Amino acid sequence: MAWVWLAAAVAAVGIELLVTDLTFLLIGAGALAASGAAVLGAPVWVQVATGVVVSLAGLIFVRPIALRHLRRVPLDTRTGVDALPGLTGKAITEVTVDSG
Repeated sequence: MAWVWLAAAVAAVGIELLVTDLTFLLIGAGALAASGAAVLGAPVWVQVATGVVVSLAGLIFVRPIALRHLRRVPLDTRTGVDALPGLTGKAITEVTVDSG
């Protein structure tokens, strides 16, 4: 049964390479934990419970923190409208209420 869990872990990591959202990576970690439980001789229900608990713990606790760190954009790399706040400019024409 350990090989089945290991194959599921590899498949989940393969899907994660296409999706890149960290969901399938953490599901793969759960499947890997279930594979470890199978190697230790645990019954199938313990293997499933181990996989579910590890996957849910990763999705609830690890994923939000990891995504926050991965999606953080440093101030010096912001572009477009996001880069404008705080900058100064020089008017080349007169700025009035109606134009400029």
